[in-house]
Amino acid sequence: MSDGILDGVRIVEWGEFVSGPWTSRLLADMGADVIKIEQPRLGDSARRAGPFPGDIPDPEKSGLFLYLNWNKRSMSLDLNRPESRAVFDKLVLTADVFIENHPPSYLRDLGISYESLQRINPELLMVSLSPFGQTGPHSDYAASELILFHAGGIGYETPIGEVTDRVHQQPLKGPGYQSYFMAGWVAALSTFVGLFHKQVNGVGQYIDISEQEAIASTQRPNVTRYSYAEEVYHREAAGGARFKPCKDGYFAGFGALGNDGMWQKLCAVMGNPEWTKNQSYDNQASRREKAGEIDPKIAEWMMDYTKAELFEMGQQGGLSCFPVNTVEDVYATEQYRYRGFFQEIEHPIAGSYAYPGIPFHFSSNQPSIRVRAPFLGEHTLEILGELGLSEQEIKALQSAEII
Repeated sequence: MSDGILDGVRIVEWGEFVSGPWTSRLLADMGADVIKIEQPRLGDSARRAGPFPGDIPDPEKSGLFLYLNWNKRSMSLDLNRPESRAVFDKLVLTADVFIENHPPSYLRDLGISYESLQRINPELLMVSLSPFGQTGPHSDYAASELILFHAGGIGYETPIGEVTDRVHQQPLKGPGYQSYFMAGWVAALSTFVGLFHKQVNGVGQYIDISEQEAIASTQRPNVTRYSYAEEVYHREAAGGARFKPCKDGYFAGFGALGNDGMWQKLCAVMGNPEWTKNQSYDNQASRREKAGEIDPKIAEWMMDYTKAELFEMGQQGGLSCFPVNTVEDVYATEQYRYRGFFQEIEHPIAGSYAYPGIPFHFSSNQPSIRVRAPFLGEHTLEILGELGLSEQEIKALQSAEII
């Protein structure tokens, strides 16, 4: 165990893929002892998702799994088998928090509920993440990340600023697993609040996280706009090019559409060339109308500079601007290196790789990466020993393939 801010807190996670494991990993980084329950021989489905080194599938080499599950211990336990419940109940008795992200109907079929677990441990905090929450007409609906992205309303916003037909053009989905990660952040914050409530009042409670609602609560204010004025805010149409080419890629923030103050600063950064002195460019409305002639001139000037040079000039000139970084650019960024964001983790099977680290810094009890992600079932015997099971009982569980 570490001296993290959650040192002494035990979390049992029965999570799959992203949202549940991400929730518990955030808490593990802060010192919590996280016991991850995995299906024997199969494990968390993230183990099969990749990416894999050399594109060769291996359940111990999935980059997604390794990223989501460091600082945890893995225990193999088949909760689909009634014989596993005695072990599970012992785990629950020792836990402060139980986190899961299975379909609500699946847990009901297994007879696992907050009420049943509270009878074992009245102070238990249970956190459930599901696509649409535990209640309501959609509670048992299945959903992929694509479905959640659009069910939460954020998909309609994309591609922002590049829509040529705001009503009929097909929307897009953001890359990766943004809905799941957002839900995990919401769940981790809720768990912190629940732990504080438990410390003050001595009782646990049930936290129901809807992944759809997590997305709807964090998007741009089109939902509020509708509730205030019953106005459907259509997607932002294409105007002047937001992203312009430069010597080594693309850069954003230099264009005709900024306010008058930003325009004057941009002119100064460019050295106030003669063409910028056209009086018809003096106000934002006229520049918007003439963006088609202004932006190509800005882009021509930008082609003489790299992203780094434009960023430095823009920042020195007081402009809100940014380079469009590739992943390679991100890894090479001096700011990330200075703060030690990317951290090298050695794994005996997957090898040594740099991973995005912990994005918050405490003045004391700093969250940390203490141990690599576990092998499937790596700590099963260790945890069963902590629960007081005898060698004979453990062998019986092994023979029955429950662990």
